[in-house]
Amino acid sequence: MTRPAFSLRAATTLCAFLLTFSLGLAAALAPPPARAQPAAEAAPPAQLDALEIATRKGVVVPPFSERTISSGEPVRAVLELNGGAAQRLGIAPGDRVSTSLFKR
Repeated sequence: MTRPAFSLRAATTLCAFLLTFSLGLAAALAPPPARAQPAAEAAPPAQLDALEIATRKGVVVPPFSERTISSGEPVRAVLELNGGAAQRLGIAPGDRVSTSLFKR
């Protein structure tokens, strides 16, 4: 008897993974409501640059900010870079971000 190429257990595991991935992706792409978050909550500012990417404003949070962060509008994504990378790359508040992920 030939063994099936794909077992029921493997198919079940794959379905569970795809469902989890789909739900996570949907949650990641849904614009959350605007909210304030202390910068220290995400990570120590000396280790990460957290760049909030809004729908219309581009980068809205200056790197190394230690103040409470409020975008004032829903944020589409947060890009985390190694500390100091934003400055080395010349990224500043108001810069535009272009990616196929946002073309939905």
